[in-house]
Amino acid sequence: QNTLVLYVRMMFTMGIGFYATRELLFAIGVVDFGLVNVIGSVVLMFSFLSGTMQATVSRYLSTDIGLKDTERLRDTFNLTLLIYFALIVIIVSLSETIGLWLFENKLVVPDDRKVAAYWFFQFSLIAFVVGVLAVPYSAMLISHEKIKVYAWIGTVESIGRLLIVFVLYFDVHDRLALYGALLAVVAFGVFGAYVIYCHRNYTECRLRFFWNADRCKDMLLFAAWNLWGAL
Repeated sequence: QNTLVLYVRMMFTMGIGFYATRELLFAIGVVDFGLVNVIGSVVLMFSFLSGTMQATVSRYLSTDIGLKDTERLRDTFNLTLLIYFALIVIIVSLSETIGLWLFENKLVVPDDRKVAAYWFFQFSLIAFVVGVLAVPYSAMLISHEKIKVYAWIGTVESIGRLLIVFVLYFDVHDRLALYGALLAVVAFGVFGAYVIYCHRNYTECRLRFFWNADRCKDMLLFAAWNLWGAL
């Protein structure tokens, strides 16, 4: 059932993605469509980190669930959040330094689109950061095999992205900047859905400070091998 649900989700989101890409091109035009892909890639080049870490988080959460140790599971979840906060600081620092340098010195952006492109970059970064924060919660769903909930949230996210494209057809001041802002709104919505569901159903998702150097080292070493494969 879980496998079939994921296949249905994949086909649905791919179908929406194909259609939304076409409509986005019509809505914002060729130049802004190119900027969306190029500027977004400056941020999304870090996306392999979230996928790698999700596999790591799911592995450790699943192990703790198998041990039926709620206290250890809660500690692992909170340690994961702490690691992710550190990761976000690194990503934002690199994006706002190297990323902005690339944006200002290497990307060929029309003069009349530089301001809108800058704001799209910032909104894309916000959406990415929120997406990274959502990974421990989505990993918790996967570890508990709540694949239907995971699939529904992903499907709603795809629908939200499609609705954004239709909003762009209205006569707005700047569609590129608006598109970035609405992507950030969708990211916050998805994050909120994960947090609300996990907090209502899993006591181990209660937030508290936890630090264990040995366990952190173990998780980072495991993630490092996955990261090498992703690279």
